[in-house]
Amino acid sequence: MARKRADALGLNVIAATRHPTPAEHVSFVGLDDLLRRADYVSLHVPLAAATTHLIGARELALMKR
Repeated sequence: MARKRADALGLNVIAATRHPTPAEHVSFVGLDDLLRRADYVSLHVPLAAATTHLIGARELALMKR
């Protein structure tokens, strides 16, 4: 369903993940690249040591205004 919505809005979906699996209509990129390119960012991560402080001042500075 989300893919249909993205297509209807003309969105190009990119994702950053530690374990990419092939997905139709999704391009996988590194997190820094994603933050520089994305108009919208949605985080979906478990609360764990590896994700604590995932986004900080440095990452926010990479993003578009």
